[in-house]
Order: sequence, then C-alpha cells, then structure tokens
Amino acid sequence: MSRERRLATLLVTMQYLEKSATDDALDIFDTIMGELSLSGEKLRRKSRLRTLKDLDQAALVLRDAVQVLLDSEVPAPTVRDIIFARLGEASLKTAMESVTELASTAENTEPEAWMETTATISRFLPTLLETLVFEGTTTAAPTLAALKFLRGEEGRRKSWKSAPVSFIPQSWQEIVRPAGVIDQRGYQVCAAHMLHTLLKRREIFVPASFRYGDPRAQLLQGEEWERLRPELVRSLGWSLDPKVELDALSSQLKEAYQRTAEGLSSNPAIRIEVQDGKTMLVVTPLEAEPVPESLITLQTQVDARLPDIDLSELLMEVHAFTGFAHEFDNVSEGKTKVDDFATTLCAVLVAGACNIDLKSVAQPTNPALTLSRLNWVKQQYLRADTLLRANACLVAAQAALPLASVWGTGETASADGLRFSTPLRNTMAAPNSKYFGAGRGVTYYALSSDQYTGLHGRVIPGTLRDSLYILGNLLEQKTVLRPQEIMSDTAGYSDVVFGLFHLLGYQFSPSTAFN
Repeated sequence: MSRERRLATLLVTMQYLEKSATDDALDIFDTIMGELSLSGEKLRRKSRLRTLKDLDQAALVLRDAVQVLLDSEVPAPTVRDIIFARLGEASLKTAMESVTELASTAENTEPEAWMETTATISRFLPTLLETLVFEGTTTAAPTLAALKFLRGEEGRRKSWKSAPVSFIPQSWQEIVRPAGVIDQRGYQVCAAHMLHTLLKRREIFVPASFRYGDPRAQLLQGEEWERLRPELVRSLGWSLDPKVELDALSSQLKEAYQRTAEGLSSNPAIRIEVQDGKTMLVVTPLEAEPVPESLITLQTQVDARLPDIDLSELLMEVHAFTGFAHEFDNVSEGKTKVDDFATTLCAVLVAGACNIDLKSVAQPTNPALTLSRLNWVKQQYLRADTLLRANACLVAAQAALPLASVWGTGETASADGLRFSTPLRNTMAAPNSKYFGAGRGVTYYALSSDQYTGLHGRVIPGTLRDSLYILGNLLEQKTVLRPQEIMSDTAGYSDVVFGLFHLLGYQFSPSTAFN
C-alpha cells in the first residue's frame, strides 16, 4: 500500500477496534451490574435473616407492653407504672431502638440490596468514568451531571455539598441523602445504577460504540432528510407545516377531554375515589354475558370435525403437501438420498420442539427411527440454514392458500414476547428484578404476520430493552415482512413444527409413536 492508504487503513482499523473494545467494556459493565443486582439482594436477605432474632426479641417486649396498655382492667393512671414495673424502662428503650434500627419501612428494597455492592462498584466506577465518554438525551442530563461530578472534571476536591442530586429517584432518597446529608457511598452506587438503567434504554449512549451508540444517529438527517421529507409527508397524508398538524392534534385532544368531562357525571360505570391520599379513576368491570346455546352447538360441531391425531402424523401430513423436508441437506453430501428420511427428520423435530431426548422417540424395530439414525440426522441435517429454508417453505405454502388472504395481506407483523425464569446458569439468562425477582431469565420474542404465520423467533437476555433489540435485529437482518420473501433466522425446531397449526386446527398431544 501507499503511505496514504496505509495511514487510512490504520485509522479505520483503530476506530473499529476502539468501538469494538468499548462494546466489550460496556458488555462487561452490564454483566457485572446484573450479577451485583442478584448478589446484593441475596446479601440483603442474609443480613435480614441474621437480624430477625434480635427483631423478634424486641417485638415480644413491645407486645407485652401493648398487652398491658390494652387491658381494660388496668386503670389508665397506673398503666405507665405497671409497664415499667413488669418490663423495665431500660428494656423498653432497648426494644424500641432495636425495632427502629432493624425494621424496614421501605416498600422498595432494591436500594438496600444495591448498597451491599458498594465495595465492588467503588473499585471499577472511577476507571469506567475516566475512560469512556458518556452522552445522552435531555432526560438523562441530571444523571450525566452526577457522572461528571464523580469523574471530577471540575476538581478532585470538590465539595459534596454541590453534588447534583436531581437524578436521585425518590426510593433512593433515604439511602443517598439521609437527613439531607449526602452519603458518598450511596451516591456512587445510585449513580452507577442509574447509568446502567439509562444505558439499557439508550437515553445514555457512548459515541465510540457500535451497540451502545446514539440510536438517533441512524435517522435521516440534513440534506438527505430534506430531500425525502416531502415524499414521506405526502405518503402519510400530513402537511409540510408542523403547525397545522399540531393544531389538529390539539383540537382533537380538547374535544376528547370535553366529551369525557361532560359524560363523567352521567356515567354510572366510572367514579373517582381517593385512596391513600391519591385520586384514582375506578371503572366498574363489565358483567359477563351468558354463552348462547348456538355458540355451544357450533363449538361441539367444530370439535367433532377436528381429528385427534398424533403430532408426528401432523408433521408427515404437512410434509406431504409442502415438501419442507426436502430443504434439509447433508452438511457434506448435499441433497439426501436416505430412505424414509422425512420420518426420521420429523421424529428429530418433535423431540427438539418438545424438549425430550431422542431415546423417547426412538423405535429399534423401525429402521427410520433407530437411535443411531436419529442422532446422525440431527448432527448432519439440522443446521440454521436448513431450518431457515424449511420455515420459508412453510410460510410460502400458507401464503398461497385462499384462506390466508382472508386473514390478511401478509405485509404487517406483530411482535410479542414471553419471559421465562431460568434456574440454571447459561449465556443468555440475565437478571431482571421486575420480572424474575432475585433470579435470572430470558425473553423469547416471536414475530407473526397478519396471516398467522410464524416469521421470526429469537431468544434475548431478559435485561435488554426489547424494542431496541428487535428493531436493530430486523434492520441488521434486512428482513422484509412478506410471506413470499421472509426467511426466519431462528435456529429452533418449534418454528418448523408449529408452522401451520393455525391453518390446520388439529388437536394433538406429543407422543412417542411414529408409524
């Protein structure tokens, strides 16, 4: 290379390595914070258990005092003297101090759990803040100001009295600012927690990063946006003048508010109540309507026409009119020439989809279902690319049916996620106190078209922000949500097994019989 080309290549390489290393550092930060959220909660519970004995003793002393106080036979003027005579003034003071110290009044115990991780966070947080440059949206400005204070850009010996406190959540106030004085350890832990939270939301981002960069950087800007803006606005039926759109929205909001206010007093199903000092809107639940006899008759007739078949028979039938099994080729030999290959493949798919081992579906007397044959097909034929082609075959087959066009056009899709707790440690499981408590879990997201076709499925860690992950993943895969073109990138068996269930409507139960 010429000198200029060498320098340009070196510059690009170093920029790439910088972003890659930044991503690695932030991934480690995310992992550590996730682990600390679990370990902190465990340590809090252990500490709580250790103090229960002292708390119980103090509670029993106070219980005896309250019993005397509630005894109607004890004269009111002598209650105080009798309590002191029986329990002693010193023991009552000690019990009161123990309850004050040990009893927790916080509804949210998360801040207390995080305080157990102070020593670990204080070791890596200063280096992290000095090494990486954090930026963010306007909502993240208070947290960024706190990080700047901790980084010490305005002086290492700056007084803690001038530390920014607007970023501290209400649930952290008693820990970070007890009696109005900042606790330095609590301040550091709270700042690290908020950094981690906002970083996952991408409200805080790092410019020198691929995965944690500014999500707005991919939006159309400048001349390109001005060139496409008129066409985009016309396609949406909007006006080029933003004031026209804002006025229309304001008018709609005002009309909706007035209609609601006028009908509120005459609507018996809605009332406003004050609960615990908060004004609540209460909606009376609807009464369930009785099921008509005609619906019961229809359900009975439909059930009688749906055969109760074996899951393996369903797969074999689907292969008979779609040929999806022909999409599986050998990793080294190309197209398969094995006899009864579809039977073996369907057995392996059912075992994987039902999370059972191959021994459960093996039949020594059937050459297509011997354990050695099942293992060989699983190792040689089941790969991500073959599953992609098979799922695309199922999607295309359903899109060609007249009934599918009644359901929808196939040009829109719906994404929905399921969260699962994972008791065993694995690379995808991550902590999320909102959904998994003190445990770990994953989220499985599935995309389905308006023709009830499974388009896409993916397991993602339970702590990532779902919308950003799915949108970024779809953009990265350049997925077009059309059944004729869609290629699911999932490597799971269930997409193939359940590809046409909505269409067929069969009632089935997993079985080990393959005929």
